[in-house]
Amino acid sequence: MPDDLPALYRLVVGGSSGDRLRYQGATPSFGEFAEHAYDAVHVQHVVELQPDGPVVGLVVLSTVDFTVGTGHFSVVLDDACAGSGLGVMASILFLNYVFSRWDLRKVAVEVADQNLGSFASLEGKLLQREGVRQRHVYWMGDYVDLHLFAIWRHALEEVVPTMLPRSWVG
Repeated sequence: MPDDLPALYRLVVGGSSGDRLRYQGATPSFGEFAEHAYDAVHVQHVVELQPDGPVVGLVVLSTVDFTVGTGHFSVVLDDACAGSGLGVMASILFLNYVFSRWDLRKVAVEVADQNLGSFASLEGKLLQREGVRQRHVYWMGDYVDLHLFAIWRHALEEVVPTMLPRSWVG
């Protein structure tokens, strides 16, 4: 993954992706990004269109608490891939890996107002709304709401057979 840091840095500071990661619109230097790239990260996978192809995204499980069986999930995707289904596919594959590897009950997902549309098709099927933090994130000169969702193990187990080819999940 260290070899992917320059590509991941471009995802964070370029396009509309930066506000969705931990910097909330701020632009860290490459050194700051590299120094903190693994903070609180339990596991993360880069997203590529083909093996050894360019990095177009990142899926992350962080802030894991095995005592209560929870973690935090995030995904960032290159703007050029928006609307392609790649983000959903990468997320489902990654979450299937996470839940099959570790005994977690659920993972939390936080979605700012401006990104809510990207997740609309999953709400109610995979994403269960848990609440909203009003005017919680500073973005483009204003404070916007942060929507809180959970992805429960049982919900993912129901969705995987309908969204992934059987050969991909074993």
